[in-house]
Amino acid sequence: MFDAFDGRKELENRLVQTAQYRQASIDSLGLKIQALQQNQPLHQGQLVHLQREYQHLQQQNQQDHHNQSQAYTEAIWKQISEYTRAYGEEQGYDYVFGVAGSGSLMFGKPHYDITDEVIEYINLRYAGQ
Repeated sequence: MFDAFDGRKELENRLVQTAQYRQASIDSLGLKIQALQQNQPLHQGQLVHLQREYQHLQQQNQQDHHNQSQAYTEAIWKQISEYTRAYGEEQGYDYVFGVAGSGSLMFGKPHYDITDEVIEYINLRYAGQ
């Protein structure tokens, strides 16, 4: 369901475009460093500074990409869950289980929800009762 969801495809395209834009800026700095190394006498401190900036930008880009990817994944699953719940209600299903290997419940009619009873039970057990 996740891979087939059009919302995932759209967000993945945005993620790729953002990554390409960021990488182009980083690549531009890399080319500047190469040109300075080859064509101009450069103070060693300036070169080290540019190389550190390049490495920092590379690391920041990777971290930003990772964070954005996680945020998109969470948003996609949230939307899939909302749509699944709506579908289950509209179709009159009592339960809809996920197929991602976890066996998670994607939808259940409210009268089947025993969360409060389970919380009460485990709290009583914890208290030794």
